[in-house]
Amino acid sequence: MTHPPDIVRFFDLVQPWSAAYVHSTFAFVALLHENEYVILAGRLRLSRKTDAERKLAVVTPNVVAAEVSMAGDVETMTSFVHSALSDSHLLVGEHLLRFPKDNTSGYSTYHDHASSTYRNWKRSAHIECLRLMGARRWDLINSRLPTLERELLPEGYRGLDDLMAEFGFGLSDADMACIEISAEPVLEISETAKLCGPTAEIEVRAPNRLATEPVTLTLADAQSDGRSYRRSIRGKDLDWSRAEHDWIGRCTIEVPEQSILICRALYAGSLHDETELFDPNALPNLRRTLVELADPGLQRLRGPLTAPKTNQEQNDFEAGIAVLLYMLGFNTVRVGGIKKLSEAVDIFALTPSGRVLVVECTTAVLDPKDKLGKLLARIDHANERLSAANLRFRPEQVTGVVVIPKMRRELGIEWKSANERGVLILCRPEIEQALERTRFSPNADKVLDDWLRLGLSEVLTMGLKSVDSS
Repeated sequence: MTHPPDIVRFFDLVQPWSAAYVHSTFAFVALLHENEYVILAGRLRLSRKTDAERKLAVVTPNVVAAEVSMAGDVETMTSFVHSALSDSHLLVGEHLLRFPKDNTSGYSTYHDHASSTYRNWKRSAHIECLRLMGARRWDLINSRLPTLERELLPEGYRGLDDLMAEFGFGLSDADMACIEISAEPVLEISETAKLCGPTAEIEVRAPNRLATEPVTLTLADAQSDGRSYRRSIRGKDLDWSRAEHDWIGRCTIEVPEQSILICRALYAGSLHDETELFDPNALPNLRRTLVELADPGLQRLRGPLTAPKTNQEQNDFEAGIAVLLYMLGFNTVRVGGIKKLSEAVDIFALTPSGRVLVVECTTAVLDPKDKLGKLLARIDHANERLSAANLRFRPEQVTGVVVIPKMRRELGIEWKSANERGVLILCRPEIEQALERTRFSPNADKVLDDWLRLGLSEVLTMGLKSVDSS
């Protein structure tokens, strides 16, 4: 079987550091179909770290879900992918599984390269991800949902979607059975890295199973996108020492004063970690300082913004987003919080250059109230009124934004299609990144440019490539 370019590219990229993946696991949810278990969703997590205890297996007459150890070397992964796309059986721990193909289109693949700063990939679930798609899930489960629900309720799950969520999947993710191979970062810039005046002290950790020569640290000025300062430090120029299972590389360098530096850690040319270094005494954000008079460290604001749990926190989400936009340098007006204006947009935000955000906030992963449709109509209305009021105003100066404190993979199809219609979707990672960005000098136009690149990336990476499974 000849593997398509997506698969070859993925393995070529992860090969240099794959020796570090000594704690890999495969989590899956499988359904009994025609006397064999077929995978509805699976994730092979290539990791160098030991995590908390693995999830306990769930077994009913028609469903099995488990998380088991697997080897993370390239040879094992290649064999696994070959078997999956050959419609062969997969022996995963004590479980014999099969990855079902679509009767019409067979299998398809998609390689996701997630190393872009505006996607907040830093220390995230993966830096490279390969997705294998097979049969339509609903063809397998739609008529059986009531039966599956009756089996899972005594196990403590509301139904199949609840079980899927427990294992990190979602029925709304795709209408296809999917196996995801997720390659996590192997380098980590230590929390002790700091910038004090003109001196940067940086520490990077690498697994001791890897050579240190392919490690590279880069520094670039964040405010000018590297135009005013840029430097690269090779692995051979770092001061290396051992600590338990890691190499630790250190360096101290002089940089321009009052800088905000993007520090990146690379292995064999691939990006594995990134952080921003700044001297808080040199670059205070007055807007954040004002907010911190009421909420030191933003501790009370952070919860409702990133993971609202109670009804009160969900109600506070919209107000919190308005405060966050203010700290980022936007001039904001929240009209949705006024009872008689409850049918209006939630927030308007303005950048120093005159660009306008029309913002809707929601905590729902689905869109039963057609918030997206209403937002598109409000954008058109804003363009008409602003163009009439200012002859120099251009329609592209208005951007629609939906803010949702969920992971992107949890969203329903309505939100996932919003990028194609010119609307930005900002999820929990973007909210967390924005909170970190408030420590720096406010620059609303640069923040918006980063978000627009996020939207463009989502559009450009839509779609799948077919696999010849013969």
